[in-house]
Amino acid sequence: MKILIVADWHGKIYAQAFFDGFRSLGHEVHKFSWKEYFYHYQYATRYKTDNHKIKSLYYRLQNKFLIGPAIQKINHDLIIKTNQMKPDMVFIYRGTHIYPNTIKMIQKNTQSKVFGYNNDDPFSISYKSYVWRYYKKSIPFYDYIFSYRWKNVEDYRHIGYKNSTLLRSYYLKENNFHIKRCPQTNTSVMLYL
Repeated sequence: MKILIVADWHGKIYAQAFFDGFRSLGHEVHKFSWKEYFYHYQYATRYKTDNHKIKSLYYRLQNKFLIGPAIQKINHDLIIKTNQMKPDMVFIYRGTHIYPNTIKMIQKNTQSKVFGYNNDDPFSISYKSYVWRYYKKSIPFYDYIFSYRWKNVEDYRHIGYKNSTLLRSYYLKENNFHIKRCPQTNTSVMLYL
């Protein structure tokens, strides 16, 4: 299968784990990352910036409130990428930045199946409403959504969406460690395998 993974691409334990997993199964896997659309991003210690405070604020506000030219460009470019690539599956990891119309256009133009995965709780009252507004409006258009917790599978069913199931934590060998009690000091010791 030809698979496009769409995500912010922060950290190796998130979208990269799916990328590596699909590839290890023999699939042709491509990535679409949106973190690069937020130049001068707030994580200057993790990503190269020119430390321009006004530019940083400009992009931070777009990323936080999901408004502005960067968000529009992400969706525009994603449609172009899928039109060119014609993937069998588009796998969107935590699709907070993706418009409902973008998903509809991908399906219409390419006949790709669009799957979603979310390790956060989009129904939690701990988040501000703007964080999940595009994601929640997009739910009916996903072909299938994987959830990290049973509560969210039930949340989806409660709003009438039935194509959801549980996908719990996955195993990453390079991140595996064993915690062992040291009998002499009665403290925990991490042993990396």
